[in-house]
Amino acid sequence: MRLLRLALPLHAALLFAALDAARQLNLSLSIDFNDSGGPVADPQLATSNKEERTAAEIAEGAKKGISAALLKVRKLSGKGKKPLNDVVPWQALDKATRARLIKTKKTTRSYTQLAPKDVSEEDTVSKLTDHHTEEDKASRIGAIKDIENKGVASIEAESWAERVQELADDEFTRLRLDLKASEMQEEGFVPHILYQKLFSLPECVRWKEYVEEIDTHDSAMTMVKTLTRFFDVRALATALMILSVTDSTEVLATKMLTAQLRYWVRTKVDPKKVEEWMLVDEPYHFYLKQGLCRRYADVSTWSVYDPATQDALFKHENVMLTFTDLANKDMRPDADMLSALKRSHTVSEVALAMAAVEVEAGDERLKRDATSVLLELIKLWKIKEKSPDTVFTLLELDHLKTLSDGDIHLADYAKSFFLDPRFVLWDAYLMELYKGEREVMNIMRDTVDRIFDRDGFFVKLLTAAEPVLKRIRESVPPSP
Repeated sequence: MRLLRLALPLHAALLFAALDAARQLNLSLSIDFNDSGGPVADPQLATSNKEERTAAEIAEGAKKGISAALLKVRKLSGKGKKPLNDVVPWQALDKATRARLIKTKKTTRSYTQLAPKDVSEEDTVSKLTDHHTEEDKASRIGAIKDIENKGVASIEAESWAERVQELADDEFTRLRLDLKASEMQEEGFVPHILYQKLFSLPECVRWKEYVEEIDTHDSAMTMVKTLTRFFDVRALATALMILSVTDSTEVLATKMLTAQLRYWVRTKVDPKKVEEWMLVDEPYHFYLKQGLCRRYADVSTWSVYDPATQDALFKHENVMLTFTDLANKDMRPDADMLSALKRSHTVSEVALAMAAVEVEAGDERLKRDATSVLLELIKLWKIKEKSPDTVFTLLELDHLKTLSDGDIHLADYAKSFFLDPRFVLWDAYLMELYKGEREVMNIMRDTVDRIFDRDGFFVKLLTAAEPVLKRIRESVPPSP
């Protein structure tokens, strides 16, 4: 297994969790170049046909992949060069990975004891909740995502989402934001001014920070649900729409407006109902409202998909509208579909969107189609004999260069670089083109160093994994 295969989110999360654990345990962050790093195997996690893998399989595969990754670093840097610093040794990774996975293993063991007893999915979740505390929630969800029972995983995720929503609603009322908004309404503020004032209140800022703390997966959706509970849905949508084109509130309001649309799709709101909310008896901001209605009419067709697929589609909304429209017309995911996508979107946009569907969506047909489109991209590049530099540029990986020019920590940059789905696609293309791992690694090194105009930059990125990743967790609560 090659280091770059760890760029798939699940495997990378385990790698970085291990690195983070090693750091928290105050383990040595140096490497012994005379140590082979343990057996190097090829678990083929990235190409496994199994839809689900147990926690034990993932842990073992990740450990082998980490060992192989460290050995690759040694091979690249150990010949006639000084040893590289700041690389976690295999022994530390092994111990750290075991420490971080121990709660997940306990939950998995509890599940395996319940499964043979034909306990219902609802009772299984209840018993797991009884035996594992609220503080273990993330570990429990991580374990359930790794066992072969999607029903249990879905119930657990829904239970967690309901609890988070309750906490967000309670905090909103505790801070008396519902009363403050009512007072503003009585004073005659129009909706978008009311919400602009509301969002700027110190109490609202604290509420936003609180929600982001308890819901690291989808805080915008949680906030929209709370606001929808307390306020008129038409006023909220109108306000978010206007605030999304107001400089001081643009970022937050845009994120929440998209969450509002996702919530409508999730709850299957009729597009005609949205038109009634937006266009009846309120002539001001007509064109903005008309645009919002058209946008929702387009994305409302996604209500047929499961929540995970909907979330993946919204992440790359424009590309996905084209993609799902073609798929719904029964167009095969071949060169014609790729050409149709490229007529409206860049190669980089298509690659990012297809990768999101391939990894995150729950709809199997769309996942297969997305994979086929990515394979068509690789096939097209091979036929046209595109150089590594050309493909790197087509995928706009060279645009990441600006990140390396600022104050961002090298480890943060390395994470964003190697986890970028476009980098994984570039890696796959090079493997198809050259068929030799050593040659591919050399090509990567030369290309990255040349494009970024920094000798040794690629190797530095490979060794920068130690740092950061307190923000990465082994699992996070999925969206409701």
